[in-house]
Amino acid sequence: MVKKTRKTTSSKSSSSVTRRVPEFFKIFFSPRSFHKMKVPIEFLEQLTCEIPEIFSLRGQSGKVWSVRLLEMGDGYYFENGWQDFVIDNFMSDQDICVFKYVNDFRLQVQIFEQNGCEKESAFEANCSQASSPRRWRKKAAKNQDERLGGRLMSRRRDITVEEENMAWNAALGFVSRNPYTVITMRNSHVYTGYCLPLPRSFCNEHLPDRSQDMTLRDPRREVWDSNHKTDLKLPNLGEQHHLHFAC
Repeated sequence: MVKKTRKTTSSKSSSSVTRRVPEFFKIFFSPRSFHKMKVPIEFLEQLTCEIPEIFSLRGQSGKVWSVRLLEMGDGYYFENGWQDFVIDNFMSDQDICVFKYVNDFRLQVQIFEQNGCEKESAFEANCSQASSPRRWRKKAAKNQDERLGGRLMSRRRDITVEEENMAWNAALGFVSRNPYTVITMRNSHVYTGYCLPLPRSFCNEHLPDRSQDMTLRDPRREVWDSNHKTDLKLPNLGEQHHLHFAC
């Protein structure tokens, strides 16, 4: 629980000085800031309300994202929902975020690039939290893709070098106590057959030697159903472990 410091001022000073609005800024460092962003305790102590568990972040596009404030060992962090804000606002390494207090649970966020100018792409950001994950996936598939000759053709924009580097840095910076492997996604994994071959050494050591249903969870904590198959024959590779995406 955050303990707010009570500050007393004279009637003269309170009447002549306009009350300042609490605000703070943070620099976004990729990949460290992708999953969570630390909130200064000094900022929380200035709030006139009880510290909420959920904050609403209003971006430059006018859209609003919900993020959860969590207490960890060394302070307070925006975590659940923060990844959505990062991805939807096209944030890049060393972008500067200015958080300004609006009311009991809402913050206005401005994003600036390294050159000191506001991030233009943030004005076009859309909140992916607006609908449920299942409905959002169906809508995205309907609006952005079309099936042609048994193959899925993408209408999505090409990713930028910055976005590719951010994803790569996030993968390289990932650490877990559990066994894991890193795989570079290719177009064939997404648009043809929905199959992702897994490293044989990883499967032999950590996965059962049988086909089974498997649940995948992404950084946003969305759940995806898939099938782990061990009987797929690929050209020049023989029998291969793979994931078949059933979503």
